[in-house]
Amino acid sequence: MRLLEIKNLVKKYGQKENEIKAVNNVSFNVQKGEFIAIVGPSGSGKSTLLNLLAGLDKASSGDIIISKKNISNLKDKEMTIFRRNNIGIIYQFYNLIPALTVKENILLPTLLSNKKSENYQKLVSKLGIKAKEEYLPNDLSGGEQQRVAIGRALINKPLILLADEPTGNLDSANAKKIMDLLMYYNKNGQTIIMVTHDLELAKKASRVITFKDGKIIKDNVQN
Repeated sequence: MRLLEIKNLVKKYGQKENEIKAVNNVSFNVQKGEFIAIVGPSGSGKSTLLNLLAGLDKASSGDIIISKKNISNLKDKEMTIFRRNNIGIIYQFYNLIPALTVKENILLPTLLSNKKSENYQKLVSKLGIKAKEEYLPNDLSGGEQQRVAIGRALINKPLILLADEPTGNLDSANAKKIMDLLMYYNKNGQTIIMVTHDLELAKKASRVITFKDGKIIKDNVQN
């Protein structure tokens, strides 16, 4: 089932001779349950694309259709509500709220969307952070903070999980743990789009899209 459709997506910065197309007429589809790794050199447009898919930035032109809803047409408030209910985001530097406990950070999206947290206990057990529920983020290791961030991203059972360099700030052992968790949730039906500079991690995805100069230059399905 097609979950995401991207049509002729363009994101421009600057004007006239200073104009740069960070995303340059990109089109592709994502099926439900896919795990897509987006790779390419720095400045190729990977993170810009992810910000557009998350509705954190507005496209200059083109369409982003998620579950038959064109988010390109949504106003800021509508996009915030849609994102909260349908899109989970994991960042390289965790973006946890320092004054909130582990439990409060994970449950924050449910409070903002006025939802019940039916899968909280299952999440913290699988993520291995149940014993750290009352800790503050600064009392955790980097790997633990990223696991909290994964919990926060998944608590509302999003249609799509977006991960921007989720292992980029971690050592190899913790990076493997985070990747194993992402693969586990993907095998259980979670659609994931991940930006990464690590080609070895990208090999674990079911599909790899390679960016260069704002364009897709390769789109390979992997066994």
